[in-house]
Amino acid sequence: MQVTIDIPESLAEQLKTHAAHLPEILERGLLEVQADVVTPFEGEADIIQLLASQPDPKTILAIRPSAKLQTRMSELLVLKKDQELSQQEQTELERYFWLEHLVRLAKGNAYRQLKLAA
Repeated sequence: MQVTIDIPESLAEQLKTHAAHLPEILERGLLEVQADVVTPFEGEADIIQLLASQPDPKTILAIRPSAKLQTRMSELLVLKKDQELSQQEQTELERYFWLEHLVRLAKGNAYRQLKLAA
């Protein structure tokens, strides 16, 4: 599909160097906009608040998803395997993956801190 849009000159200049990646840029931007309208899922705020409080490494390594969070993620993964997810379900699953990624990064950093302290 071909789309023509009017954009500010300053944005056009920035996009010139990324012309080959425009579909990906648009897709990522669209996903971000769509994610803004989704309500936070169970446990998201708690985990983000915990990570933002800069807890000690042992606390980070002890982070586990709640049973409700695990159940919902499992449901979405089964749905994805058996059928196509709705846009809302797909966005929710991607947010779970993003949150899991953040926790893994934090745990990796915590593990390194504990190794250095030993």
